[in-house]
Amino acid sequence: MAASSILISAVTWGTWQSGPRSSADQETTQSIALPDLLDQSLADIALHANTVVETGDTVRSILERLSVKDTAAERMLQSNDQVVALLNMRSKVWVNAKVQAGGQLEELQFVWSPRGQTQTARALSIRQREGNLWESEESDIALERQVRLASGRIESSLFAATDQLGLSDAIAIEIAEAFSNDIDFRRDLRKGDQFSVAYEEWAHAGEVIANGQVLAMEFINKGTKLQAIWFADKNEYFDASGNSAKREFLASPMRFSRISSGFKMRFHPIQKTWKRHLGVDYAAPTGTPVRSVGRGTVRFAGWQNGYGNVVIVSHNGGKETLYAHLSKITVRRGQRIEREQTVGAVGSTGWATGPHLHFEFRVNGQHQNPAVLAKQSKSVRLTPAELARFKVVSEEMQAALATASAVQTAQTMP
Repeated sequence: MAASSILISAVTWGTWQSGPRSSADQETTQSIALPDLLDQSLADIALHANTVVETGDTVRSILERLSVKDTAAERMLQSNDQVVALLNMRSKVWVNAKVQAGGQLEELQFVWSPRGQTQTARALSIRQREGNLWESEESDIALERQVRLASGRIESSLFAATDQLGLSDAIAIEIAEAFSNDIDFRRDLRKGDQFSVAYEEWAHAGEVIANGQVLAMEFINKGTKLQAIWFADKNEYFDASGNSAKREFLASPMRFSRISSGFKMRFHPIQKTWKRHLGVDYAAPTGTPVRSVGRGTVRFAGWQNGYGNVVIVSHNGGKETLYAHLSKITVRRGQRIEREQTVGAVGSTGWATGPHLHFEFRVNGQHQNPAVLAKQSKSVRLTPAELARFKVVSEEMQAALATASAVQTAQTMP
């Protein structure tokens, strides 16, 4: 079959002008031979495919999704202990394949992100060599950093809004934790509240392998705008003025949990009488970690009547916190503990109708509203030198949040 040809015409202008060509301009025509694509063997073409390991996957189901039809390769992979372990890994695992047009496997690569690791990932590469021999190699691969912007609107809950944007639960939790001293995400959210976020993603070959740091957040609740900007120097979030988003006391002894009853009057489930509920109940599965809301010393750790397993922590200024109905206790009396340190786990010991945490905040023996005290507690401030460095970061992140917010505003306009 004769080779194809294409006619290339080139026009050389004597001078640049907007009018028609003059007689001085020259036109050159040249015929260039091209190889006939129909003469090429399809066997020389390699195809690339990718998938993600799903619950219940086997070597065969993975290869079928990758369009691999290679019995020998399937047997080899089934006998590879590393491959079998990856198919049962709880973390997300990506699979990339290089496949011949006839379905024979040339190369298979598994990529996953070890827990707590972001900038690099692990990769297991399996390649075919001459003589039907296969070699495998496990190595670290560098990931590409991407900064993403997202903005949403509350219709029912924070999780529903982030789900609609395709954001991970980790980002929703980070938002709730950063603003927990100012917003009760169970009772204070209003339809129409808005939020914007700038966050890192770490990718390989176009696939997002790991979520990185949430760099900046903005939340508008009932018309009040709050911001939290990550400052790597202090490993903490600060508002635009340089005040720490964290206070002396956390608002909640559990990370973004569903609160079953607030600080109010309620019908006591055991005593069957109306009484003031001097604390907050957090409904959560048995075993959920419970953390101290502030730095202090364990005054009591053990069994106490209706409280069941209980931990009482003394803090400065006559303040005291109590954590009751625990399934287990992980601290001892007299122990010094830090803010966010685990003191036990949710349970249903004592007078409890089901697994939950009962939490109290007392000042000089008097019960106080934990949310109010947390909001009023001292915040950490930056030194002048730190504040100067932070302002550079703050200006950049505020510009990013403004961009994200502008997109959301444009989308909601009629």
